[in-house]
Amino acid sequence: MIIVRSPLRVSFFGGGTDYEKWFSKNKGAFLSMAIDKYCFSVIKYTIHLSNFNFRVSWKQVEEVNQIEEIRQPIVREVLKYFDYRKSAEYFYMADVPAQSGLGSSASYTVAMIKAISSIKKISLTKTEIANIAYIIEKEKLQENTGIQDSIASAFGGFNFVEIEKDKSFKVTNCNLNKEFRKKFLERVLIVFTGIQRSSSKQAGKTLSAMKSNSEKFREIYDMTYEGFKILKSLDLDSFGRLIDETWKIKSSLNKSMSNLKIDELYQFSKKEGALGMKLLGAGGGGFAVIFFKEGKKESFKKKIKKYKYIEVSIDEEGTKIIE
Repeated sequence: MIIVRSPLRVSFFGGGTDYEKWFSKNKGAFLSMAIDKYCFSVIKYTIHLSNFNFRVSWKQVEEVNQIEEIRQPIVREVLKYFDYRKSAEYFYMADVPAQSGLGSSASYTVAMIKAISSIKKISLTKTEIANIAYIIEKEKLQENTGIQDSIASAFGGFNFVEIEKDKSFKVTNCNLNKEFRKKFLERVLIVFTGIQRSSSKQAGKTLSAMKSNSEKFREIYDMTYEGFKILKSLDLDSFGRLIDETWKIKSSLNKSMSNLKIDELYQFSKKEGALGMKLLGAGGGGFAVIFFKEGKKESFKKKIKKYKYIEVSIDEEGTKIIE
């Protein structure tokens, strides 16, 4: 049996510029943090007494004999990519609900790639894992996806990433010292809106309007560099206010980016001391990251009633075999 875990991520700036439709013409960049919440790929070899070759447990349980019959798309396409056809059982597990804006699809894809490549004794770099995950999601599964989620999950860490037009990328770790990291995380809260949605469908709406919103995407791109500069200057208040600015732009990209429930959360958080809030991922629901003024987060947690939340720390390891 092999167990691989891959971190989920919180993206602060640059989301949208990591779509190939944008970066292939303009370059892209993002600032994101891999977190200590994970997707797990568990693979258990079967004894040859069963009447199936592949058993896949996710939101349903499948028992089939051919890879092509597997309905779980990520398992099917990773097995096909590596041409791995030995009988086994595949289990998907995650710390958070799917379709919630933390990059769970890419995280599981990265975990599966790490697991199967290890079983086949194929040595892959983190860059190679991220690129294969992107190929599987975008080309094999035809998802509207960017490249940032697979990079964040494969590498781990709090990173500033620059994407070239040819799809190559440079990962720069922000190297937060222990004291500043503590202060930073004391201001961050991840709140679940309770809304699950298809990130691919939601992203498709934004991509279809990209040409008419090119100036806004350019602002999002520039804000990523500004956010990295602010982070290096240790100015947490300015970092929080910039999150607010990027959400104002992001929420204007298409009408379904926000809704009454999300607007209500935004107004409540600002009333209770938030400097900024933005939805994570493609928008429309899922998780939001809220960045507070110093000392305001705990009082917010006591008053919040309608929403569940999680505290997070930084995962520095990226995708990893844990057993």
